[in-house]
Amino acid sequence: MTDLILKLLFLGSGVIFFNWLITIVVVADWAFAKRKASPIWIPYIGPLCLTTLLVMKGAPLWSLLPPWISDIGTLAFLRVTPWLIQELWRYSRFTRLMVLEGRRENQSARLSLHRGGHYQLTKTWQRAKGEIGIIGIGEPGSYEHDGPDMVLTSHYRSQRRLSSEGDGSYAVSENGDVPENYSIQDWVMRIVDGDISQCS
Repeated sequence: MTDLILKLLFLGSGVIFFNWLITIVVVADWAFAKRKASPIWIPYIGPLCLTTLLVMKGAPLWSLLPPWISDIGTLAFLRVTPWLIQELWRYSRFTRLMVLEGRRENQSARLSLHRGGHYQLTKTWQRAKGEIGIIGIGEPGSYEHDGPDMVLTSHYRSQRRLSSEGDGSYAVSENGDVPENYSIQDWVMRIVDGDISQCS
């Protein structure tokens, strides 16, 4: 029992200390070197360990709160949790209206259109064994109809036009702002699930 208590104490307080240390390093790096970096936090683990320890020791209920409010990693994660849930819902299968797919050489693309005018583009590469290179990327954005065509605008402000070819296929044209890895210029995307009437 004593070993478990010590492990919980060291793990819990160690994770909370680590989260604060990383935060201090990132802030100092920004303040002195003007470099931007994202801290790597470990949420929940430290407070959970310390809460378990306190419960095992029969501590009063009010003492369960300090581990949670002292962990900057957990507080930061709690702050973005509503946004994460919103994003998961926005691009979930429950809001999906239509899926288009296209392929060129060793690349394939999947475009899903969702309620509220949102889209998710996923592009993958089939690589030979041992070949080095990117294997997949994703791009969120919004879409709107322009007659039978669709205009897609990524969150990075690049644009694509999907021009209807009348048979469930769309020819893709892009403006010059689309990064090469994200490009599907001159591809033909075909509907594989849903139909365009659902996306109106």
